[in-house]
Amino acid sequence: MHWNWLILFFIFIGIYRANAQFNLNHFFPNHQGSDNPSFVRPGKYGEWELVLLQELKQLNIEQYVVLENVLQKKYADALTVFQQAFREFNQIPTIRLFEAFLLYKSGLRLSGVEKLLQEKELDRAHFYTLNIWRSLLQELTDVDWKAIEVTPHSEISRYFGGEIELRVLANQNLSEQRSEQLLPLTLKTVDGTYEQALVYWSLVLSYLRENKTEEAARVLVKLLANEKTLKAFDRDLVFLTAGRMLYQAKLHPVDVEYYAKVGKKSDLWPIAREEMAWSLLRHQKPHEAFAVADEIARPIFHGWVNPEVYLIYGLSALELCQYSAVQRSIVIFRDYIKKRKSQLDTLLGSEIKEESKGTLPEALSSLLKALQGEEQFFVTLKQVGSYINQLPWLFHRNRSVRDKAMALKAVHRELAGINQIGSDSVNRDVVQSLKKRWEERRAQIEHSLLKLYRLKLKEERSNLDLLVKKMALLEVELLNHLVGNKKLGSLSQVSHLSQVSKVSKGKHYESNMKNGAYRFRRLGDELWMDELGWSTAEVKGVTCLTETKGR
Repeated sequence: MHWNWLILFFIFIGIYRANAQFNLNHFFPNHQGSDNPSFVRPGKYGEWELVLLQELKQLNIEQYVVLENVLQKKYADALTVFQQAFREFNQIPTIRLFEAFLLYKSGLRLSGVEKLLQEKELDRAHFYTLNIWRSLLQELTDVDWKAIEVTPHSEISRYFGGEIELRVLANQNLSEQRSEQLLPLTLKTVDGTYEQALVYWSLVLSYLRENKTEEAARVLVKLLANEKTLKAFDRDLVFLTAGRMLYQAKLHPVDVEYYAKVGKKSDLWPIAREEMAWSLLRHQKPHEAFAVADEIARPIFHGWVNPEVYLIYGLSALELCQYSAVQRSIVIFRDYIKKRKSQLDTLLGSEIKEESKGTLPEALSSLLKALQGEEQFFVTLKQVGSYINQLPWLFHRNRSVRDKAMALKAVHRELAGINQIGSDSVNRDVVQSLKKRWEERRAQIEHSLLKLYRLKLKEERSNLDLLVKKMALLEVELLNHLVGNKKLGSLSQVSHLSQVSKVSKGKHYESNMKNGAYRFRRLGDELWMDELGWSTAEVKGVTCLTETKGR
């Protein structure tokens, strides 16, 4: 009887070991026959196994299931088992970075990177995990970085480099920070990168706000001198800003030279021309100011050109006693302002209705799609298309709008990854938490876009009201000139010269001018784009009724 029980005991043990061996072989096809996974030859499941063994001393079956899935590059499957396998070890920094790694490789890049950047104990993390993350961070695109909004580890640059720190900080309104906060960042920039240009650009704006014009000029000169860095940024915006700084400093005609550097293909070109005209008029050159303003004070440019161009056009014409031109500017402006005010009032009213429905205005949605498709600083007027008049002036070039559009694109991609994992995940609570977090982020970005959209509409509406008052003063000045005048039909002394009239270098302020240039004559209202930038005006024998002075 004793022997029978002993035989049955050994049979039971054999069956148990066979079943255990079968289960292990099911999960680990490379297993060497032991029923204790801690005795598997170290490194069989890659570097991560060695790292985890150093941290935990030994691994259980569930933890090896995670490693097997990582070995097979089934990161989503590894992620579904992770919480159950490593729940007791979440206090270890390396384990937390391993989870961030699995999130990233499962397609949830933003969730993984934000978990990494929020890690407070990087100094205790295994060096292998830090090396892995150094490589992964280099894979992130500009679109990814725009959606990351966390406060990083205070010494993030120590572990991952200054460029990574700048990438994170770039989303935290660098241009609104004080100069003493920005100066240390200039030492961490990499030459020729967008981040370097952004830091220097933000420093220029900061100095200008602090009325430190000389310091701002020195930084801007440094930015302009670095062609590689300038190319990574918005070159025309930098040239325009340089012209504005020089104009404020009353450094004429150097300001005009920088305005002229703005390329004709840029949406900033008409803005540069308008501001150039102001500079010319301010320095007693009304005939040159009139020539520049005459090119862009046209209905065809509405939505592209600041309507204030009609004021500079009218003032310069008034200085030259070109009363018909002054009247023309007033009439065109009246027609434009009536239509534009009506558009703005309609947009402001419909925008409130759209917000109550939780949707974005159609024009704003179209702009976001265009920006997301191009993944560039801004879209051109051609890409904006017919809905340009449904947007605030130059809204399509607003850098904040572009950044938010990129962030939305990355968030949508993150949510798509979460939905894919969540459909078959055993960790539904974790997945639902991530989904809620990124849906809230999406709603936050959309709300900030709507807020900016409304703000810019109101700003444009307010600016138009102020401009109406200025144009009313221009009309009063015109009437003062015309009182008692009996020669209204003979005052047409301004003429556009023909193509064969050669002018000296520098007169037309064209950046690509070589050995002089030719002036063109436009026929009536016909306009050729290749002629823009070359027109001049010549004044002959003007006798004004009222003494005029350059402004």
